[in-house]
Amino acid sequence: MTKTSTTDSDRQPRPRTAAAIARLASPDLPEESLAELSEMDRQEAGLFQQAWQALDVARRRDILGSLSRMANAEVGYDFAPVFRLALDDSDAEVRRLAIAALWECEATWLIHPLLQLLAADPDEAVRAEAARALGRFALRAELGELPAPEATAIAEALLAAASDPRGTTRLRGRALEAAAFLSIDPVRRAIDESYHSRDEQMVLSAITAMGLNCDPDWLPLLIRELANPAPEIRLATVNALGEMENEAAVTDLAELLYDEDRRVRLATITALARISGPEARECLVLCLDDPDEEISTAAEQALAQLARMDSLDIL
Repeated sequence: MTKTSTTDSDRQPRPRTAAAIARLASPDLPEESLAELSEMDRQEAGLFQQAWQALDVARRRDILGSLSRMANAEVGYDFAPVFRLALDDSDAEVRRLAIAALWECEATWLIHPLLQLLAADPDEAVRAEAARALGRFALRAELGELPAPEATAIAEALLAAASDPRGTTRLRGRALEAAAFLSIDPVRRAIDESYHSRDEQMVLSAITAMGLNCDPDWLPLLIRELANPAPEIRLATVNALGEMENEAAVTDLAELLYDEDRRVRLATITALARISGPEARECLVLCLDDPDEEISTAAEQALAQLARMDSLDIL
């Protein structure tokens, strides 16, 4: 007897999934019905696409928002076929939402659509979201987890967007921050050029990029910026030093625990917790007696997190 295999084209759609697809236009469709869209096979995705194209823009946005929230709350859901379809939607906000919803997706199929959206999408917000999403693939390229052609394409696309004078500051900044994961000379030059520009937003992005780049050569410059009179610069610098996790910055960071801007103080607690080490812990302990309850609570939580990490290391 010859065994026959069952393919997607042979398989009937799951009844509950088919029912959910048939009711997509209904605004009172409960989330438990939307959950049936998880792990759709090819045939189910085809049915979904037909129904999706008939929906108005507001409903498509609502569905993507609901599915994204559900996926974030429950790791067992897989709505990638829906989000993948939405990358080609006629509505810019739907495309942006789809990119954002795929924030955990590291499948290489996503690289090409993101590169296309970054290069050619008519909406600036979509292009900026695509640049941000490419950052995680830039990190994978830096770790040697992507083939050379893909790594090169990502680096070239992000650097081109970061330096394009026609692009908005938001787009160029997101592209620079995404490219920062790559430890190559063109990226370091782009960061340096942005830092020395007269555009305050690009300076902020450059400081953020320094932290993501993790090159210790940026450390002296970042430590100097801790004394910058602009609180937004100090805040970005503290966050960057937290990303670098370099214990050499602890002494200078500790002074920001008394900054006039509460956001900077809270960010400093987070940065010290990320850096860890004996000196950083001593600084956090001192914050436990801070008269500002938000500061003392943040320090307590940071120390508790470090204690949990210590216990995991022992195990």
